[in-house]
Amino acid sequence: MDEEGEVVSIVLQRENGPATKALSVDVIPTNYVLRYIVQVYSVKADNSIDAPFGPRKVFGTTETTDQTVAVTVPKGVNFRIVAWADFVPKSFKNPDESYGYLFYNTTSLDQIQIAPITFAYSDYFTTNMRDAFCANELYTPTQLHSSNFKIQLRRPFAQLVIYTMDLDKLERIGEMVSWEDGGTIKTVKVTYETGAIYDCFNLLTGIPFHSVGNESKAHSHTSLLATTTKDSQRKHLFVDYLLVDPINETKLNNIKVNFYSTKVHYGDKTIDMDGNPFTEDGLVAANTLMNIPFKLNHQTNVRGNLLTMTGAISVTLEEGFLEPDKEEKQNY
Repeated sequence: MDEEGEVVSIVLQRENGPATKALSVDVIPTNYVLRYIVQVYSVKADNSIDAPFGPRKVFGTTETTDQTVAVTVPKGVNFRIVAWADFVPKSFKNPDESYGYLFYNTTSLDQIQIAPITFAYSDYFTTNMRDAFCANELYTPTQLHSSNFKIQLRRPFAQLVIYTMDLDKLERIGEMVSWEDGGTIKTVKVTYETGAIYDCFNLLTGIPFHSVGNESKAHSHTSLLATTTKDSQRKHLFVDYLLVDPINETKLNNIKVNFYSTKVHYGDKTIDMDGNPFTEDGLVAANTLMNIPFKLNHQTNVRGNLLTMTGAISVTLEEGFLEPDKEEKQNY
């Protein structure tokens, strides 16, 4: 194969910016950068990926605008450009000006894996820094010098956001809950009961998959509510990013949402802050939500009185993480 190449400039565009209800503008928080990975691939006769063409480019930026990057592409033949963007701390910068990974292990682009939760990121299930964007686009030689040589990065996720609307009525639960010390509900546990959650993503094919041992088990996430208060901000309890198959992009899942008076350990979710096993003994409220929909590049919002367990639960899908999709709205 002819390995001759030429240098071209491409514009990297992100779709919609960071997805969160906590932020009203597209910003990158202090001490973080948006890390881009760009790799050019030669292609086979059917335009599927063949092999990397040249080195991978990795760079970080604090800018939210489109990014222009120079890459070397095969000359006179079709090729693909694969790109990934996610958030990492500025301190993860390497001597060669590249950046290491935080939330997603991007060592192999055909096996991007959700990285283990660490002690340092105890707000894992409330932070919007887990957002990410990707692209895999085929290009022809005639597109090289086009003024519109751009690649748009889209999310590979569905996003789940859980709110509770009854924090001002916690006294109805009983004496277990008291606001004198800032609140004794310390932990929320979310369990996806039907169908395992994908934890890997093949950027070269656009298909998520299960790592070995994660093919069929129920998936639980335990999140410490480190700043439990009665203000409206605490209604926003839990955020998760779920890899979704683009072929079968709509998925229904039964979800348990449980609240505990015990405080789960930051680093080891199987024990409490005193080192004892984290058990169901501290259970304050338990909810089972049936047939919750997840859809690629849609935000699933669950709202209701999850602590007092009164009234209806509202579940909505918002297309593109921005505007409500009225046809998808459903009450449970």
